[in-house]
Amino acid sequence: MCYNIAFLTKRQKVYEKRYGAKFDQPELIQPMYHSNGFGHPEVPVISSDFPKEFTFMAWGLVPFWVKDQLAAEKIKQQTLNARWETLGEKPAFREAYKHRRCLVPVDAFFEHQQLGKRKQAYLIKLKGDQVMTLAGVYETWRSSLNGSVYQGFSIVTQAAQPLMETIHNTSNEAGPRQPLILAKEEEGKWLFEQGYMPVGIADEDLEAYPVSPLSGKKYPGNSPKLWERAEPEASLF
Repeated sequence: MCYNIAFLTKRQKVYEKRYGAKFDQPELIQPMYHSNGFGHPEVPVISSDFPKEFTFMAWGLVPFWVKDQLAAEKIKQQTLNARWETLGEKPAFREAYKHRRCLVPVDAFFEHQQLGKRKQAYLIKLKGDQVMTLAGVYETWRSSLNGSVYQGFSIVTQAAQPLMETIHNTSNEAGPRQPLILAKEEEGKWLFEQGYMPVGIADEDLEAYPVSPLSGKKYPGNSPKLWERAEPEASLF
């Protein structure tokens, strides 16, 4: 799956030029060299409703039909990712898949590789240090208690290609996954063409290398140091 990303580590104008869009809340811009989805960070996305703006949305979708705050808090823990194969079937994502798609620009994402009894974190990014576009879906939810509005998104995932299959070897019986990374020419089609079947980019366009742990005493925090290549520790078993 995809629960750890990096975004806004470049200058604002890099993203605006790349996507032909402006930030709706530039005061929220701050570099995130590592962010975990379970903290529901505010991430700039490009939505099908406002394709010329970067709109900050929380990571974790809440379907419009959720009735109360307690249910909303629970479900957004379960909607950080949305499986491509069942997007049009699952009640949580069905309407968003039809009508509310988005682009999630990131600079990298992270996954863990199982090495014996320990895990090694890997950073994955596009070669040439380009911005990477992940496919997403989003919803707007309004609280019946106080009328507050919550906009949240999910990152679409697909079956892992060979590179990510090697790295993300810790998954369950469903098999390793990876985010659906769109090629530049697919971005508009993903936003606006119902039924479009994205191909995504090839492994040859990606670069992956080991980095420091994403938590614990050796975690460098939200710092460029996390992006430094680390020597994998040898497994004892």
